Amino acid sequence: AIGGGIPVAAFGGRADLMDLLARGDVGHAGTLNGNPLCMAAVDHVLGRVTDDELAVLTTWVDRMEEAYHALDVDGYLWANVAFHEKNTIIANNRTVRRIIDSLLLRTLRLRRMSLSDPARLAQSLDDHRRLVRAYGDRDATLAAALLRSNHMAALVRLESLLASAKAE
Repeated sequence: AIGGGIPVAAFGGRADLMDLLARGDVGHAGTLNGNPLCMAAVDHVLGRVTDDELAVLTTWVDRMEEAYHALDVDGYLWANVAFHEKNTIIANNRTVRRIIDSLLLRTLRLRRMSLSDPARLAQSLDDHRRLVRAYGDRDATLAAALLRSNHMAALVRLESLLASAKAE
């Protein structure tokens, strides 16, 4: 009932833990949480994307697929970077673009690590194909969920790799 028919959720906890969230020291992932950055980018892309731009995004996904089949992680990574660069250009929101471009560049090494597993590469490729379809269908909810899911899967892969390295 708190969302008046809109799917939302709320939670509470000890003050010291809630303060960590309020300061941004920790994040909270949840089914009904929308990543504001992803949502802003998706909203701007869906409001502007043309058929020609969808074709360009599809071309970058095709290049990602070629690299995937060649087991070329670096080729996949750079096609992925180009896809997301085009995505932020289409969004035409300078603030979102600066933030995303900065994050993408600062996390290249981590992104490569997260894609080092063929199963993760396949999942990422599938997510990007579905994302382009969601853009074409103008389905903002699905597009945002796919972006968030892709980022969370990468995080899980990184956490697994770091835990393995720590155990050794």
